[in-house]
Amino acid sequence: MRDELDSTPDTDADEAFDVPATGTDVVRHERELALDADEAWELLGTSEGLERWLGDRVDLDIEPGAEGTITDGDEQLLTEVESVEPGRRVSLRWWSEERGAAVVDLTLEPVSDERTRLVVTEIPVRALEVPAVHTFAGGSSTGPTMLAGSRALALA
Repeated sequence: MRDELDSTPDTDADEAFDVPATGTDVVRHERELALDADEAWELLGTSEGLERWLGDRVDLDIEPGAEGTITDGDEQLLTEVESVEPGRRVSLRWWSEERGAAVVDLTLEPVSDERTRLVVTEIPVRALEVPAVHTFAGGSSTGPTMLAGSRALALA
């Protein structure tokens, strides 16, 4: 399977996968894989598969609520799996002293029967923080609803 990965065209340079999101910048990478959806899911649905994209070593069960680490060179990311949509998507939250906290979504999009697009979006938690918005009733609205809306806009 590695040959199919290494020979596939991508929309960003391979080095772009190594550029972390910092501050409030949202980083999005796309790569088209010469793999069908089931083969591509093996890259997201297992820690061994995630090592291909996220780091040198992934010690993490790919199930909601699982906690573990991703090691990339000298950096260790404390990681929690937020959600899993089998065959389609894995959402992680990670933290390191160097990067701070971020939400990372890895999504598979079918291109054809034999090709799948992998979209990796890293959103620093600071980018999800929204100033208070005043409601019609005169109060302010912050918290989960505002954060969810900001995240949805960043992923759009």
